[in-house]
Amino acid sequence: MYYDTVSSWLMPLGASPSATKGLAITILLILSAVAAVLAYYLTHWLLMKFVRQIVARSATTWDDDMLNDSVLRAVCRVAPPLVLAAVLPDINNHASWIHWLIKANQVYISVTVIAIVCALLRGVATHMRGMERFATYPVEGVYQAVKLIVIILGSISCLAIIISKDPFAIIAGLGASAAVLSLVFKDPLMGFVAGIQLSANRMISEGDWIVAPKFNADGDVISIGLTTIKVQNWDKTVTTIPTYALISESFQNWERMREFGARRIKRPFYVDVNTVRFLSADELSQLADQGLTDAAADSRQVNLRLFRDYLERYLAERSDISAAPGTTTMVRQLDPTPSGLPLEVYCFTATTAWVDYEHIQADIFDHIYAAVNSFHLRIFQAPSGSDLSRL
Repeated sequence: MYYDTVSSWLMPLGASPSATKGLAITILLILSAVAAVLAYYLTHWLLMKFVRQIVARSATTWDDDMLNDSVLRAVCRVAPPLVLAAVLPDINNHASWIHWLIKANQVYISVTVIAIVCALLRGVATHMRGMERFATYPVEGVYQAVKLIVIILGSISCLAIIISKDPFAIIAGLGASAAVLSLVFKDPLMGFVAGIQLSANRMISEGDWIVAPKFNADGDVISIGLTTIKVQNWDKTVTTIPTYALISESFQNWERMREFGARRIKRPFYVDVNTVRFLSADELSQLADQGLTDAAADSRQVNLRLFRDYLERYLAERSDISAAPGTTTMVRQLDPTPSGLPLEVYCFTATTAWVDYEHIQADIFDHIYAAVNSFHLRIFQAPSGSDLSRL
């Protein structure tokens, strides 16, 4: 159609048929190239001007994420090859070498379609990350997995165009080499399966504080990808962990502690066993006068038992120690050791902030070390140089 029209314009020039044919093909190629460029700029102008205005005026947020500039620019790049696709087949009827241009144009169309789909997927992922119900899902990992599938299918389509084969025949042929492909794409496949398991079981999400000793990771999760998970440690270094490793290896997730709003203190101190004894009536009276015990002066009381009772009352009276359901506050005795008799403080702070937690824990043990002498007990410590110099 286009070729016949241009040829009819050139006939009055009186040129030979071969010259007319070559000139008509050249003119059509130039005109189609110019039309393709104009189509790009026209589409770009229309989309960037009108679609942006519509998206900006919309009260919803999904269109802001899914019709972003990356998607619009990718759509603009489809216009030129579509113009060429309308002209090149007509030229191909008169010049066989044009079929290479047709194949190149078809490959370019496939690439631009892949780019559009990937840009849309990125917009969908961005929108889902902003939704509360998807806050605990590894959206980034799922996005990368779907993107990888789109790219693989698009690559197969491009290959089928180049070698003039049915894409399904290529896929069937690849099935025969599935073992080799499973080795090549081992990490993405294992990461994809691990991402689904992490998502289904809600084991981890971005922002969680995790500890994975095998990988020296102790910090917040900043990225969950298809093959790797990035953890920013408290020293501001970043540890990269294979996604599937969190399924095959153990790790500790502290995020539920943050959600609970209380953090456990579980720390022992060691008492010299030689100082554990019954207190006299005068000693009991002194403790009662100081408000450290309510035991009767004429009763036989062990100083260690009174000290444990006192510490439990002290912890219960502190406003920064949680008494919420599910928390336990106690001071318990553990098995004796060569380093003395351990008493363990077990309680929960009413805050999970790290600095506040450490200050509360330090305040409690400061009080323990200061109060222990009032009960005629002594903290065990290995002899030092100053201790030996007194002998």
